[in-house]
Amino acid sequence: MENIFVFLFNSIIVSTIICAAARLSNSVSLKIQRSFCFYCDHNLAWFDIIPVISACVLRNKCRYCHAHFGHYYAIFELSYILIGTLL
Repeated sequence: MENIFVFLFNSIIVSTIICAAARLSNSVSLKIQRSFCFYCDHNLAWFDIIPVISACVLRNKCRYCHAHFGHYYAIFELSYILIGTLL
């Protein structure tokens, strides 16, 4: 049971770090509170930003404009979550 909580906590932390890195690399302010698509500027719904699950379900694409977020986004996110959980 404890491992599940550690996994969930790590997924939130890793997802937040990846989001901040994407915003900084695209010169977007960190003060904007809502997550959005960099291609169509549409605000993403809460179910579009669930770590790992939404990346797999949406196949790393925006639900609205179908722009690709990157080929290895879900693998990258999941690998760092698993590393944090196992350590």
